[in-house]
Amino acid sequence: MARSPATLAEQERRLRSIGESRMLAGLLPGSLLIAVAAFAGFRHADDQTLEVLCLFVGGCSVLVAFAAWTSATHLRHAAAGTRRGRRMPATLRLREEDDDGAAPHGIVTLHADPRGWDMAFATSPDWTPEAGSHEVEAVMLSDVPWPVLVYCGEGLLWPRQTPRRVSRSVK
Repeated sequence: MARSPATLAEQERRLRSIGESRMLAGLLPGSLLIAVAAFAGFRHADDQTLEVLCLFVGGCSVLVAFAAWTSATHLRHAAAGTRRGRRMPATLRLREEDDDGAAPHGIVTLHADPRGWDMAFATSPDWTPEAGSHEVEAVMLSDVPWPVLVYCGEGLLWPRQTPRRVSRSVK
């Protein structure tokens, strides 16, 4: 049985529960602490099996720290965008992706700004936007130069990684 898409209010609630959680806030320092402890354990281990385990745990912790460092800020900003920020009319041009599993990727151009933002987006797990041009509302926070959240029809989009500026002439 297929799940019906969540309403915008449900998507906002889920985004806030993740983006404002203590677990997300502690993910980067916690994973770095585990990595340091694992590499210190490797240095002092007398058994080859324990050394391999310490290297494995340390390497995985570094990967988790990197993921938290690159994307947790965007989740926190998007969650904040559900509560505050300026909603501005914008145009979203989503590209057709070759791979069905690829994250949506496109350009958000605010109506008040001639330059756009090239973004790879994260979405709600039960909603996927269609490729093409969409009139959307972009949420801007005063301390972030790019849109932190995009209301696109019946779903939410937010940056997965730091967006890049593009000129208006990009199609």
